[in-house]
Amino acid sequence: TGVFARVFAADGSPLGDEFPVNTTTAGSQALPAVAGKPSGGFVVVWESYYQDGSLDGVIGRLFAGSGAAVNDEFLVNESVAWNQSIPGVAVVEDGSFLVVWEDDAGLDGAFGSIRGRWFDVSASPQGGEFQINSYGAGDQRRPWVAAVPDGRAVVVWESRTGQDGSGYGVYGRVMVKDGGFLSEELQLNTHTAGSQYLPSVACSEAGTFVAGWTSQLQDGSGDGIFGVVWPLPPPPLIFADGFESGDTSAW
Repeated sequence: TGVFARVFAADGSPLGDEFPVNTTTAGSQALPAVAGKPSGGFVVVWESYYQDGSLDGVIGRLFAGSGAAVNDEFLVNESVAWNQSIPGVAVVEDGSFLVVWEDDAGLDGAFGSIRGRWFDVSASPQGGEFQINSYGAGDQRRPWVAAVPDGRAVVVWESRTGQDGSGYGVYGRVMVKDGGFLSEELQLNTHTAGSQYLPSVACSEAGTFVAGWTSQLQDGSGDGIFGVVWPLPPPPLIFADGFESGDTSAW
């Protein structure tokens, strides 16, 4: 398998033919995610088999709005043991972006964990990869990410450990570029019977995010789609009291 893309105008009309995203063709390249950039370009990430030397890894590439490649493929994940897969990506106002994925190497002390890494506008890494989930028992899987322009981002995932007391549950965490986390893990589903899984998330500039997921039997028959609207924590303060006085210890 390979990853392909096509660019469309706002009215849905195609602006060219489909084109290949990946240049490495050995093995399989699959499960792409894409996010638009303020410049009009976009970033694509996907999982690639054995390209990082050990099972699946996460690869990315930047493109101009025309679909022309801006750079070569780049490796997203630092840890290469076992699988790094099912990536997601979100872009903030300055063009930098956050990539998230699930990792099978037991880096949180169990099996699956949710990892992330920030990149600048040219796809240079801004520090190393980091762990997003704080609850480490069992499996955390299938992350999805969204962001608002000021650099706040929300990552949601499914926890397969009975963390909410019954089956799978949906959890999320809010972070800010260059500033760490703005929240602890948030349990997003209040209905806990059966399993809630396959989450997705979107943000609004008004300062909220909406997460949606699949829930077993909650609507009375088979799977149904449920969601929640949640306020984003405010960005961190740049200055605290004492700035005007020159007390730099209070900055």
